[in-house]
Amino acid sequence: MITHNFLFNFFFLAFNLVFFSLNISKYFYINVLLVIQFFIIFFLLTTHLKRKPNLAFSNIIVFNYLFFFIAPLLQINTIHYNNFQFPNTLVFELVLVYKALISIILFNLIFVLIYFKLEKLKNSKSGYHLDKDNINKFYKQYNSSSYCILILCILILPFFFSYFFESNQKNFPQSTDLIIRKFLFFLPIFPAIFFLINKNRVSFFILLFSILLMLFFKNPFVEKRHALGPIYLLFISFYFTGILNSNLKSILTVFLILLVGFPLVSIITHNPEIRYNFMFSEILNFDFNDLFLNTFVNTLHYDAFSNLMGAIKYYEVNNPIIGYQLLGSILFFVPRSYWIDKPLSSGEEVANFLMNKYSLWFNNLSQPLVGEGWINFGFIGVIFFAILFAYFVFYFSRWNENNDLLKKIFYVYFSYHLIFFLRGDLMNGIAYLIGPYLAIYIVPKILEKIIKVKK
Repeated sequence: MITHNFLFNFFFLAFNLVFFSLNISKYFYINVLLVIQFFIIFFLLTTHLKRKPNLAFSNIIVFNYLFFFIAPLLQINTIHYNNFQFPNTLVFELVLVYKALISIILFNLIFVLIYFKLEKLKNSKSGYHLDKDNINKFYKQYNSSSYCILILCILILPFFFSYFFESNQKNFPQSTDLIIRKFLFFLPIFPAIFFLINKNRVSFFILLFSILLMLFFKNPFVEKRHALGPIYLLFISFYFTGILNSNLKSILTVFLILLVGFPLVSIITHNPEIRYNFMFSEILNFDFNDLFLNTFVNTLHYDAFSNLMGAIKYYEVNNPIIGYQLLGSILFFVPRSYWIDKPLSSGEEVANFLMNKYSLWFNNLSQPLVGEGWINFGFIGVIFFAILFAYFVFYFSRWNENNDLLKKIFYVYFSYHLIFFLRGDLMNGIAYLIGPYLAIYIVPKILEKIIKVKK
């Protein structure tokens, strides 16, 4: 009997073989390395579709396919049309491309081997399901906490307006800005998702108000896509719970969001006429090249591969201090006023290098996790970061099997955040995860403990 998984695998393979043949470059060894990368992805995909639901792994596969196969394939094939420059202005060097592709392949192989080994050793359970008993338990445990946080969100609304008014006139310290934007303004997410999950137990007004409050704090027309993506995908996943119970559905969802949703959002956020005058019909004027090919080739949306090469080049030219960038990423919360020599984020560091050596005109770049390995420890860092990443993903994947639904909620958020985390840079990837972790998981836990003691 032909299954949905078999059909998806067949069409995925057939499409990519045709797509690759139409975009094959004149560089033989680059083509070989890209084929190896594709078949690693295809192996992971076919294996993943047979295994228990794992949203985090679905996102890792999609990231690798779009950022480390489709993007480099198109960028290398069209490099001669762009004066032999990548989207970040880095000049095409054959050996540098080889090093980047080999690094990606090695990173993925080590990550998969370690991750699968951990699963075998830890004897993973079958997963946690959203049945009525679990939802009832969740409702009783966090009902009071959700209302407390909702009231708190209402109280900080004036502060919200004040912050945005003042932020247009002066720059807040980065640590202060992180606390405000990535913690305080994330607080409405928990009551909104709580009432959504328990929609049959609360009034429609409370559900609607909590969601509107969340939309107000995380406005799609103001926030960046990397901040909005995990939030809205979290709500979509708990509304259409089939996404959480099927690897095929989760992969298709992320594909649709990254290939269609993000380019459309980018058009809206980068065109004031559409954003401010609500002229959404203007989107129809954009053709396939604007929505797809241009996104991969001529923009920095899919710049992970070129920024990885920038990290390799940076390491070879500057020979940075071993582990210095990693230390800065771990201690991201230390104000620069106390740590004068605190390193810049890796994306900014490489961007400054590209501005000095090439023709880059700004220093706001991403830096993929593979590149973080290079900047910190050279080629050996690729191996080290792959091992660390395997343990990191496995730890939070276990939360999906925990009896605490609150852990599952944060696991879903974490899984979608992995797209941003893998694209980098590491300092922002960690910093932007800690705030939501506190707002979605720690604050409700603390309030639940306090309320429990008082009772």
